[in-house]
Amino acid sequence: MRLAGLPGGRRNVKKKMFTIAKKMLVTCLDCSRFFVTVMAYYTQKVRDDQMRSLPPLPEVTWEVTFDNDSTVFIAARDKDHARYIVESNKGFSRWRRTEDEPWQIRTIKKIERVTW
Repeated sequence: MRLAGLPGGRRNVKKKMFTIAKKMLVTCLDCSRFFVTVMAYYTQKVRDDQMRSLPPLPEVTWEVTFDNDSTVFIAARDKDHARYIVESNKGFSRWRRTEDEPWQIRTIKKIERVTW
C-alpha cells in the first residue's frame, strides 16, 4: 500500500488511527466505570444486608442536669451518647428569655441513668 503518493495520505491514516484509538480508550473507560459502579453497588448492598442483621442497640433514659439545676430526659445508649445528643442540640445548651437578651449557655453538671 502506497501512502506516500496520496496527497495527505499519511496524515489521514494517522488521523483515522488516532480516532480509532480514542474510541477504544473511551470504550475501555466506560467499561471500567461500569465495573466500578457495579462493585460500589454490590459493596453497599452487602453492607446494608449486614447492618440489617445486627441487633439494635438498647436505649435507656438518662437525666441530664445543667448548672442552673434544670433537667432534661434523653433516650440514649450510654452516657457519652447522651452528652453528644445534648451538646449537638443547641436548643438544650443555648437559651434566652426574650429576643433582646443575649444568649445564655448552660453547661452539663451531671448525667445519671434513670431507673423508674
